[in-house]
Amino acid sequence: MAGSSAGPVAAKTVATARAARFEYAAKANATTLAVIREVQGSGIDTLAGIARVLQARGVKTPAGHIQWQAVQVSRLLRS
Repeated sequence: MAGSSAGPVAAKTVATARAARFEYAAKANATTLAVIREVQGSGIDTLAGIARVLQARGVKTPAGHIQWQAVQVSRLLRS
């Protein structure tokens, strides 16, 4: 059976890709959190206000979009 030998290789490839995505997301979130801290330091402290600033600066959401919502800011702050 040709398909059975591909299982472990495919699983390792998936695990490697998952780890790479996790590392990329962690770095991106750290960068975004630094921007959020800067925005908070400027006196903007509401989630909606921070979301507006992130959007105005063109900072991408964790999903890669540019439109931010307050709940996304909240999730990043809790991470």
